[in-house]
Amino acid sequence: VDDDFPDSEGPFVQQNNLRAERDWFVDPTQDLHLQSGTPAEGVGTVLEDCPEDIDGDLRGTPPDLGMDER
Repeated sequence: VDDDFPDSEGPFVQQNNLRAERDWFVDPTQDLHLQSGTPAEGVGTVLEDCPEDIDGDLRGTPPDLGMDER
């Protein structure tokens, strides 16, 4: 979550980077699991060396962006 751009108008993709919005997360201050339907869902790149997320859940194909699979 990026508070450095308070005047921005939502998420954007630039040079393969995606800036997350607060409403993408269950609770942006305590629970960074993705909410269903976010732009980060199912758009990641499959990494053979990383078949599981931070919780030990198997990644989807394609995986969600970030450390945690929704």
